[in-house]
Amino acid sequence: MDINVGSSAPIQIQKIGPYLSRRILRPEDIHVLYVDDEPGLVMVASRMLQHLEYRVTGHSDPDKALEEFQTRPHDFDIVTTDLNMPAMSGADFVRRVQEVKPGSPIAVVSGNIPEEEISALRRLGAGGSFPSR
Repeated sequence: MDINVGSSAPIQIQKIGPYLSRRILRPEDIHVLYVDDEPGLVMVASRMLQHLEYRVTGHSDPDKALEEFQTRPHDFDIVTTDLNMPAMSGADFVRRVQEVKPGSPIAVVSGNIPEEEISALRRLGAGGSFPSR
C-alpha cells in the first residue's frame, strides 16, 4: 500500500463572508461545524481538520447540529454541510443556519452538485463547494 497515493478534492471557495475576513488569523482560532449524515465521514473530516489545528464540532444528525448552532451561533466561524442528507437537505440546513446568523460562511460538500443547485445554494448564502470529481 502506497501512502502517497489517494484521492484528491480541489477546494473552491467563492466568498468567505464578513465573519471570517475581519477577525480570524490562525486555524486554531477557527471553529468549524461539520455536518454529514454519514458518521464515518464526520469522524474522518473532523480528524483531518483537527490535524490542521482547526477546532471542530461534528454531527451526523442535522437536527442536532442545527439545535447546537441555534444555541450558540457565534461560537462557529464556518459551517460545512453535506448536500444530500435524508433527515434534512443541505439546502434546508443552509437556509436555517442563515436565518439564525445571516452571512454565516457555509461550504456545501457533495460528490456532484448540479449547476442549477449551485446557483440556488449561492442565493441562500452558501459560499463554497468542494467537488470531488
